[in-house]
Amino acid sequence: VIKSSVVTLTAKNLRLNKFHLKDSSAKALNLAEGLSIDKAVLKRSTVSAVSIGGDAILSNVWAKALELSDVFVENGASCLKLKVMQSALNNIAVAGHVYLQRLYMNSVRLDTAQFSKSLTLVKPKLSAVFVSKLTLAGPVTIAQGSMSQVELSEIAVEHEMRMLKTSLSRVSFSNVVISEAAVLELREARIAKLELTALQLHGTLRIVRATIRKPKIHGVKLTGQLRLAASQLIAADVSDLTMTESASIRFSGSKLVKGSFANSTFSGALVSFVGASLSKTVFTNVVFESEVDFSDAVLDGVVFKSAIFKSTAVFEGAQLSRCRFEDTVFEKPILAKHSRVRKTKFVDTSFANDKGFKYFERR
Repeated sequence: VIKSSVVTLTAKNLRLNKFHLKDSSAKALNLAEGLSIDKAVLKRSTVSAVSIGGDAILSNVWAKALELSDVFVENGASCLKLKVMQSALNNIAVAGHVYLQRLYMNSVRLDTAQFSKSLTLVKPKLSAVFVSKLTLAGPVTIAQGSMSQVELSEIAVEHEMRMLKTSLSRVSFSNVVISEAAVLELREARIAKLELTALQLHGTLRIVRATIRKPKIHGVKLTGQLRLAASQLIAADVSDLTMTESASIRFSGSKLVKGSFANSTFSGALVSFVGASLSKTVFTNVVFESEVDFSDAVLDGVVFKSAIFKSTAVFEGAQLSRCRFEDTVFEKPILAKHSRVRKTKFVDTSFANDKGFKYFERR
């Protein structure tokens, strides 16, 4: 049981069966390289400087009402069953690889953290966690996790980040930068009430076999690639999306249901809804500056209001049912061979020529 103001364990490869830090206000905690601790309890304590030599192996760690500042881990660490509650962590720097299995965090604030190498979280459970100024320089893997009421701001993803079979509920991301070399992948994720604001996507965001319900996505600047494959986007609220000429968006084989795209400009090298299913989706005040491809897509109850298609709109093989085009302008001819339209209305809509949708089989 430690109560000293400065704690230093200099012996390398030291093994401790129990480590307790309770009701302490330590100025420094210095742990040598190769430390192994089983069953640690950290409670109602404040440590202003923590140094871990690296290659630490921890298990069964329980922390509550803990305040840690200026934490530096030199060569990485691994931990099995880490539980942190009602705590604050400030200025964390990890130079090595980190592996955490069964991490549980509740009512935790993490301010300014940097992981220089790999970070792996297996079966983490996070609730009421607030993270700001997080830099992920190495590869990150989050597998079979659960996050609820989590807020992340000022996040920089510089390498590959993969979230596998992870559920997110009421999670918000703001001021996120995904660098040009980075790849963020969400695979088989279940996401509800996601809020995403001020995202700069320079790399690749890939969403595969995921279900996303009621997301609010505002202020996205896309210079990289967005891929939504075999996924469902339900009741999405998307606005203020902009693209550069090198950017691309692809919704291949995905379902968009009861969504809204507003005040956005699609100007990338590729904007593709090929093979997608759109139901009761509304596009309002949107501009398609580059070619947009709806080939083989199914559009049911889709509304285009105050939309401008500055380049070619491709509907070849598409099926339109109960759609509505209102105050819409097609500045270039439409390609719509082998497509079908049913119960679709065109209100104050102009075409590049009088042929309009001449290739549609009207039924």
